[in-house]
Amino acid sequence: MKKQDKPATWLCGIPVDLEWAATDGGGSFNFPTRECDRAVVRIGLNFMNWYEVVTVIQHECLEFAMVELGLRWHTDRRVNDQGSSGALFVLSHDDFEEVVLAANEAACDLADILHPIWKKLRKKAGKG
Repeated sequence: MKKQDKPATWLCGIPVDLEWAATDGGGSFNFPTRECDRAVVRIGLNFMNWYEVVTVIQHECLEFAMVELGLRWHTDRRVNDQGSSGALFVLSHDDFEEVVLAANEAACDLADILHPIWKKLRKKAGKG
């Protein structure tokens, strides 16, 4: 997918590019690096139902916000280590409100971009 001229959205003050895959059903994200000044959220669109895509979008945006806010811990007491397997999210109700506010705007932006793409893919596959 070609690099976008402008970010797809912003999450926790970080510009975020969007990548999608027609044949994948998962999601992931990367934070900005020295080589790239934007984060990237990747969303798989290989689902029969739109709500399943939205679930992946919400999951990635919520997790992104929790990691950025320092709320992801691992059983070996490391915070924000690479990967989410075995991760534990520890947050107060105030933290939860901040996470939801940060994630929801970005999730809506990404859903607005992805919904017509998903519909076109479903139609092309004869399942829309």
